[in-house]
Amino acid sequence: MDYNARVELDSRDFDESAVDVLMDVLEPYDGTVARAIHGGRIELIFTLPAGSLRQAAGSALAIAATAGHKPYAVEVLPTDEFHRRVNAAPVPELMSVTQAADALGVSRQRVLQLARNGQLDAVKVGDTWVIPRTAAATRGEQTGLRFTGLVLPVGVASNLNQVIDDDAIDVHGPLLVHDDRGRLIGQANTVRREAAGWTVVGVVRGLTPGEYSIIPQVEGRVWNDSSDVRRLVRGQLHSLTVVTGPGRESGFPQARVTIEVSDRRATLTLPTDQPVQGQVEMVSFP
Repeated sequence: MDYNARVELDSRDFDESAVDVLMDVLEPYDGTVARAIHGGRIELIFTLPAGSLRQAAGSALAIAATAGHKPYAVEVLPTDEFHRRVNAAPVPELMSVTQAADALGVSRQRVLQLARNGQLDAVKVGDTWVIPRTAAATRGEQTGLRFTGLVLPVGVASNLNQVIDDDAIDVHGPLLVHDDRGRLIGQANTVRREAAGWTVVGVVRGLTPGEYSIIPQVEGRVWNDSSDVRRLVRGQLHSLTVVTGPGRESGFPQARVTIEVSDRRATLTLPTDQPVQGQVEMVSFP
């Protein structure tokens, strides 16, 4: 009985010399070499005789191993069923590199880089790449807009006469960003202590370019109330809340505690196990 095997190799080395070596291996098996749509790895598709599915799977892996690459995934089907599935599978709508770049809001060079690195599902046809529209849509859901801003000023009084001491704030890792309805919308990947206070650089989604006030969320606060000015002497900057509702502003009007959302797109990977925080009440100081 004949079986068809599709073996993905743990390699994305798709240059001409590598393909020639693989085609030599597959020549006795009426095989072909392609690039997998999902992940961009090298894919071997070939036909082989076998007495059982188990024997076919073992033989397929042995043939792939002679190509000099470690197998990543294997699928083996009776040849009749393989052709039935190929004929029944819908042809995905494809986009050019330029169309994908427009859809993702990035340059053509960036799309090519993502395709070559296997970070964007794509198929090389001759000397060019084509991208399934669904892959571009999925990638688009994983991007957002870059933002920067000052989120926690030092030495500036809030509108409740509260001041943060120079060495009061501790920061651990990236900061999650929520909107004022408690929805997770982004992440500040870079947090720096500068002369004016704590500044951030990150990515958000669901916001249009522009300036937004920020409510910094500080946990473990320790205050010094020994003078007329209430001083924060210890606390951990935990997360940020973007003020989007009308008539809401930061508690530090003198310091312009805001972020500026640009029109530049960037990759955004958010944790999936973060609960919605719920409505955030406006406060003069976190």
